[in-house]
Amino acid sequence: MPATRRTFKRLTLIAALVTVLILAACGKPAANASLVVLHTGDVYGYIEPCG
Repeated sequence: MPATRRTFKRLTLIAALVTVLILAACGKPAANASLVVLHTGDVYGYIEPCG
């Protein structure tokens, strides 16, 4: 079942990235902005989701 395992790893990675983005958005706007640019190219969509 290599395809299933690969999909599971990918979902786990995505969940980890989302968690990091949320934490960064709440606590560190600069780190958050750089992460969002890295992954989506969108600086402004994620600057202040907690405010």
